[in-house]
Amino acid sequence: MALTVKEFRVQYALGSLSCIDLEKLAKRIGTPRKILTILSKDKERYVKYGVATNIHTPMNILTKLSTDKDYMIQNCVAQNSSTSKKVLKRLSEHVGSNVRYYVAGNPNTPVRVLVKLANDEDVGVYSNARRNLTQMKNLKQIKGQ
Repeated sequence: MALTVKEFRVQYALGSLSCIDLEKLAKRIGTPRKILTILSKDKERYVKYGVATNIHTPMNILTKLSTDKDYMIQNCVAQNSSTSKKVLKRLSEHVGSNVRYYVAGNPNTPVRVLVKLANDEDVGVYSNARRNLTQMKNLKQIKGQ
């Protein structure tokens, strides 16, 4: 479904797009940023999940979604490799271990944050952080050869 921003606004205002259509549009890599911005305010959580996982979602929208009351949306932001280091650092201190788990696995998470998460009380979090640190170390060694 390739819609222009103008066509999308009309269809969205008319309510002619199903929740499934909106979710697919939110997840689609080629969706324009203006449409992702509109979808980030949708009432349906699954649409917001799609926006939060899309690597082309604008940084300011990812930052806003990272504070959503729905922790699943925060999980999606924590997994997104386009999420800023600043947001990942803040999410690394989240009370929910699921959010910290996804931060620990994000390739964009700063090493300093990963080292802290490698000592987390939750086994999933510290295992994921240690795995990510090991992968980073291996990549660095490969690049150095």
